[in-house]
Order: sequence, then structure tokens, then C-alpha cells
Amino acid sequence: MKHNKYLFILILGLSIISGGLIIRRVFFYQKTTPEIIILISPTPTQTQIISPFPTSAGQEIGDSQKEIINSLKKRFPLVENVPYETADFRVDYKAPLTLKVIIKKGDKKDIESQIESWIKSKGVDPVTHQIEYLTPELSPAL
Repeated sequence: MKHNKYLFILILGLSIISGGLIIRRVFFYQKTTPEIIILISPTPTQTQIISPFPTSAGQEIGDSQKEIINSLKKRFPLVENVPYETADFRVDYKAPLTLKVIIKKGDKKDIESQIESWIKSKGVDPVTHQIEYLTPELSPAL
């Protein structure tokens, strides 16, 4: 009889544990949907290459990095030296071979001669550039 009592307690304990697990599964378990991962391998597409440099009909610009750098240096020969700023003025490129000078203070003629000598000191002929002189009132933010 003692053996049956322990067996009864064991069965009762197991049934309580299994009942708790069933209740947990039914009421507290969130159903999850399986993740679907779609792998798309990249396929090359043909694209038209648009050159940022103007070309005439039949003339092709090379694609090498050296040719592009040389082309940029021809169009912006002072690019490594700008923006150039002093207490009196600030120089920067506005467009290819076009410099924008913002005059902060001082005489315009004096600043023009300073800019010309600065361009010459960099090994560039000042005649190759158009220079636009602006005062702070006429220019946007410095």
C-alpha cells in the first residue's frame, strides 16, 4: 500500500507538471512564422557612362585615372592652393578657370595686385583665369 501511495504522488506530480506545460503552450506561446530569406545574386547591367567633361564629336576622353587628374588640373590649376584666405580677402574656385574673390576689407586695386602676384607665385599665368571680385554685401555667406 505504501508503494501505491508513492506511485500515486509521482503520477499526480507528473500530471501537474505536464498540465502546466500544456496550459503554458496553449495560452502563452506566441506562434512564429518561419523566416524566409531570399538570396538575390547581383547581375551586371549595362549602363551608359556619362562623362563630366565636355567632348566634341568623335573625341573620346580616356578613362584612366591619370588622364582624369590631368584634365582636372588643366581646368582647375590652383585647386591644391584654394581656398586661399587672408585678413583682406578670400579666393576660391567658382567654375573651371574662374576664381571668386571676396573682398573683406581694403582697396580693390591693391587686392587685385595681391591676387595676381599670388597666382604667379603658384606658377600659373593670371590671364588664364577669369577673376570675379565681390564685396561681403554682394556675396552670399563667407
